[in-house]
Amino acid sequence: MLEYFMLDWRAFDLPVYPIAVLSHKEAAPACKIPLRVDFPNKKVLQFDFDVIDLARMDAERYVKLANPAALALASRMKLDLRNRIRLARDFFLSLAVTPINRSEQELVAGFFSAYQPLNTSEALQLERELGKVTPDMVRETSVPVVPLGVCRTRVISAADSAVCNPPNQSTVP
Repeated sequence: MLEYFMLDWRAFDLPVYPIAVLSHKEAAPACKIPLRVDFPNKKVLQFDFDVIDLARMDAERYVKLANPAALALASRMKLDLRNRIRLARDFFLSLAVTPINRSEQELVAGFFSAYQPLNTSEALQLERELGKVTPDMVRETSVPVVPLGVCRTRVISAADSAVCNPPNQSTVP
């Protein structure tokens, strides 16, 4: 963390506010903060930084925000697995009204989908949920095309089935 702080400070000649964003699937144990280097006669270094541990944050709060960073990072936050379809629906509805261009929408949707992949059954269920969307639920009803529905619109080869139905979702980084 200190090394990145110094590189950014030197490269941009601006004050840097150091924050570590932890995106592991499970909450990380408490970090040793601040970093200190002391000698008996002198304090050489004290480097303090904030830590945002996404696994400790509630995804449901963030998928309802029209903020692309919050929407993407929500995919690494804690969630109730029983509510994955509702979470994905809320994500796409929020993304549809987020004031970003189409390529940025696809980037955010791709990030979310990579960390919260839906199997074919869940993707169909999500499509049904999105089909129930009314104009009063969302100001703009154009939801970006995402990799979720791709699996059911073409013949799935052996290579494709691994993408649509990953054998072990715990291997997703």
